[in-house]
Parts: sequence; C-alpha cells; structure tokens
Amino acid sequence: MFSLILGILSFICCGPFSGIPGAILGKMEMDAIKQGRAPESNMGMAKAGFWISIIGSALYVLGFILALLFGFLSSLTDLY
Repeated sequence: MFSLILGILSFICCGPFSGIPGAILGKMEMDAIKQGRAPESNMGMAKAGFWISIIGSALYVLGFILALLFGFLSSLTDLY
C-alpha cells in the first residue's frame, strides 16, 4: 500500500525521492508474499507500487537530464 502511495507521489512531485523507497517497499512486499508472510491479495498493489515507482523515477530523471541538455545547448547558442 505504501509503495503505491510513494509511486503516485513520484509522478506528482517528488521523483526519485519517493520513487526509490516506493520501489524498495514494493519489492519487499512482493518477496514477503512469495515467502508466505503476507496475503496474496496484496500482490497487485505491490506490483503496481513497484512499477509506478520505477517509471515515475525514470521519467523524473529523464526530464532532469533533458532540462540540463537543453539548458547547455541554449547556452552554446548565446555564445554566437
């Protein structure tokens, strides 16, 4: 459940700062379900939280890299 909340937050505002812990919690929950320590009915939310966290973090990092790249390229055009 918490991994899903952190995954959604990674899309909205926090990026990898909530996405990475969300992915870790999702993976821990999936492992607990496989080992029988948690109910199998939670597997869907654990998988969703894991993948949403991964995707949200990746999109945030990609956007940050693109912003740096475009900023660098625009500074090159100012030189001429």
